Parts: sequence; structure tokens; C-alpha cells
Amino acid sequence: MKKIIALIFTSLLVLSACDSPNSQLTPDKLTDANWKNGIWILKDGRNGFFITSESAKPTVSVGTVLKFAKSGERVVKDVIVAPPYINIYVDKPLDPDGDGFPNKVVIK
Repeated sequence: MKKIIALIFTSLLVLSACDSPNSQLTPDKLTDANWKNGIWILKDGRNGFFITSESAKPTVSVGTVLKFAKSGERVVKDVIVAPPYINIYVDKPLDPDGDGFPNKVVIK
């Protein structure tokens, strides 16, 4: 139980320091069987991307609106923190080439 509470506290701490409105995130550059340029590519009904917790300073939570370089605005549906990674799932599909690394994601 203590580990779960510590993980939740750490997650909130990592995601709570917002520098300014319209802060930006950059998807991780990982490409493998599940990810392309940091964008989830499996066709399992999830749409998302991930960042490393070291790079996460802006606030992102369920309901946050994000603007992607190619796909436009998406609404955050889930945030899963598993240090050192933060998986952010959104309501509509993303384009790995147009939205993934090195493109920026603007927090609205």
C-alpha cells in the first residue's frame, strides 16, 4: 500500500508543475512493435503517446485538450504513470509521422 501511495504522489508531483499556459510536450522517439515515434500503433482501440517522466513538467490530466501537429485537438482520456514513462491516451487516432517525435504537442 505504501508503494502505491508513493507512486500516486510522485505521479501528481511530476505532472503538477506547469510552466505556463500552452506548454508543450514532445513524444518520446521510441519506435518498436508497439510504438512509432512515441505514438501507440497497435489497433486495440487505444490512441496515445508517451513521454519520459524526466521531460514532463506541464499539467496533463483526464479532460486536458492537447493540440497535435497533424491531427489537431484531442482530449486526454487516461494518463498512466509508470516511471520513467508517462503514457497519455486520447480520444481519437494520432499519426505517428505527423504527430510523433520530433513534433510538439501543445497543452491548451
